Amino acid sequence: MTMTLQTSRPIEHVTHNPAQLEARGLVTDAQRGDLDLNPSYQRGAVWSVLQQRSLVYSWLSGRPTGVITLSDRDNPRWAAANGDIYTTGMPWRAVVDGKQRLLCASAWFTDELTVPASWFKPDLIAETRGTEDGPYVCFSGLTDAGQLKFGRLARLLVVTFKTAATEAEEAESFLLINGGGAPQGPRDMRRAQDAARQV
Repeated sequence: MTMTLQTSRPIEHVTHNPAQLEARGLVTDAQRGDLDLNPSYQRGAVWSVLQQRSLVYSWLSGRPTGVITLSDRDNPRWAAANGDIYTTGMPWRAVVDGKQRLLCASAWFTDELTVPASWFKPDLIAETRGTEDGPYVCFSGLTDAGQLKFGRLARLLVVTFKTAATEAEEAESFLLINGGGAPQGPRDMRRAQDAARQV
């Protein structure tokens, strides 16, 4: 059987509203149950500690950290298919793409993740933990000023769409976002690491 790319109707454009949001606020939303990190199409936690630490490094150094895509379920189509989210108690947003970054943010802001203390100015550190690699610090080990400063630096570019009526439609967006292009393999990453060492 030949696969077809034909659609039953013309493709409708979906507007995504971008915003720079503080990662800590998104973590709070997830903890409150307002942001679903585990819709049925999502994988589990797969980032290594090193990958998580790299995200913290990127925040501190001002490098881009990619785009988080959320589905805002507070829309008429979702309500018609599933009932009003305020009545059903469902989370009003779901993470379509960027779950690993949000899990990393959660680990950092809840002290499950530590990073080298040398990444911070000494006057921003209140307490460290000794490791084989020298002193490391968790978020609560920063001074109040250090926590405030880091909280403002740790921002994520978030795009949100309000058109999904079901998890199946969210999953379609997940597939389009993650299915395009070719994934970076270990050889690609090693080549980039070699080039980064020459800087």
